[in-house]
Amino acid sequence: ADITTEKALPLHYLILLPDNQPGAKHEITNEGFDSCYVRHYLAQYYMTNLLLPILRRSEPSRIVLSGSKVHFDADTLQLPLITPPRSQPLSDQRVIVEQASVATILFLKELTNHLSSSSVSAVACETDSPSIEIWSPVARLMEDLITMKPEEAAVQVAFSAFANETRPLKGAYCQKFQVAKPNPIVHDEILRQKLWEVSSLRCALEVPCTMSVEF
Repeated sequence: ADITTEKALPLHYLILLPDNQPGAKHEITNEGFDSCYVRHYLAQYYMTNLLLPILRRSEPSRIVLSGSKVHFDADTLQLPLITPPRSQPLSDQRVIVEQASVATILFLKELTNHLSSSSVSAVACETDSPSIEIWSPVARLMEDLITMKPEEAAVQVAFSAFANETRPLKGAYCQKFQVAKPNPIVHDEILRQKLWEVSSLRCALEVPCTMSVEF
């Protein structure tokens, strides 16, 4: 980000993918965050807003966020999950990935609202390739069915970023090479704005929210 800013380089595509390798550590960061939540959501929020001025300067430009099918399982968003300090990581990483994924979809919707008057577009795509450590023993036996191989995820990302079918879209969620309806929770405007404000505070970013909310 610093090099891009210093050299005034354009940035037309920002593609954000979490580190889902089996060796990825699950721990509490020095700031008190659950590292799994940081990888799957907070890092995407931080990098997007950090590079947003460059993306605006480079219009037209596109942001591709990484999502997961498990976001459909979430009934709500547990904001305390991103509120440090935590003394230890949650034992059920699948819950964290679920919550981080629904947070990503909420962020996508609110980001699209913020960018409505610009030529910067944002979409999210399903790139399920989580470490098998987050799944139950039975699910591990079905790994090929519940996860997406890296090469498949790469094609899905390319489809979301460059395909003629998706290029005009803003705020879309792409699943299995087509646009899908995300979790209905995405329509909760108050929750979206709460998440935006909390995320800005946690990342120490001065990112304006469209309204002042209490939580």
